[in-house]
Amino acid sequence: MVNKEILMEGIFTDIELIDKYQRGSANEVEKREVQNRLLGDSNFRKLFDDMEVMPEGIRRSGARSSLKEKLAKLDAALEDEEESNNAVQRDVDIGNTDEKSQPKVIILWFQKPVFRAIAASVVMLVVAWFAFGPMNSVNNQELLAQYFEPYANTNPKTRGEVVESKDIASEAFTVYDQENYLASIPLFEQAVKESGDYLMNTFYLGNAYLAAGDGESAITAFSTVVEAGKGLAGVAEWYLALSYLQADMAEKAITTLINVRDHGETFYAEKANKLLNELE
Repeated sequence: MVNKEILMEGIFTDIELIDKYQRGSANEVEKREVQNRLLGDSNFRKLFDDMEVMPEGIRRSGARSSLKEKLAKLDAALEDEEESNNAVQRDVDIGNTDEKSQPKVIILWFQKPVFRAIAASVVMLVVAWFAFGPMNSVNNQELLAQYFEPYANTNPKTRGEVVESKDIASEAFTVYDQENYLASIPLFEQAVKESGDYLMNTFYLGNAYLAAGDGESAITAFSTVVEAGKGLAGVAEWYLALSYLQADMAEKAITTLINVRDHGETFYAEKANKLLNELE
C-alpha cells in the first residue's frame, strides 16, 4: 500500500526542485540532478514538461500542505472573491441610478465565474495528479528505494583514510565514499575513459547513476559489465535489474531478476526472489 503522505512529500520536493531549475535559481548539484532525472525518470520528465506550461499560480500550489488544505484554501479564496464581487455590485446598486453617472464596474478576467471555475478545476486536477499519479511507477520507485543500496567501495587502493593513488579514479571513489554520488558521476566517466580498470570504474559509475536517479544511463553501464562476464558481472546483473525498475521497464526487470534468482550468487538470488514476489 502506497503511503500517500510520503508520496506527496516526494512530489512536492520534486516540484520545488523543478521550480528552482526553471527559474534559474538552482545550484550546480540541483541542476545536474534535474538533468539526470530528465534522462532516466519518465514521471519526473512529465512533471517537468507540465510545469513549463503551468500558470504561475498553479506552480506555486506545490507547497508542502496536504491535499485537503489545498482544496480548503481554494474554496475559501473563491468564496472571498465571490463576496468581493457581490459587495461591489451592492455598492453600484445603491448608488446613483443615473446611467451616465453610474460607476463602471470592471471585473478582471480571473474574477469572472467561468474563469474561476476553470482555474479551480485545473488546480484540483493538478493536485490530484500529484497525489494519485500512476501507481505502478510509484510502486516501482518504492521498491527501488527498499532494495537499492549503492555497492560498497571494494577497491583496496581507495579505501580507508589513506589513499595510495591520486589519479582520477581515486578522486571518484573518494567522492563516492562520501555518498556524493551525483558529484562522482563526471569523475567516474573520466576514469572509465582514462583508467586501466575499465570494468570496475564502469560498475561504480552505474551505481552512481542509479543513486542519482538516472536509470537509463545505469542500464548502459551495468549491461557493459554483465556482458563482459567476469569480475563483478554477477553483482552487476542485480543492479541492472534495479536499473530497469528505476526506468519503469518492469518486464526487463523481471526477466533479469529471474536470471539472478536462478543463476546468481546466493545472496543476490535470495534478494531477487523476494523482489520478484513483490513485483508479481
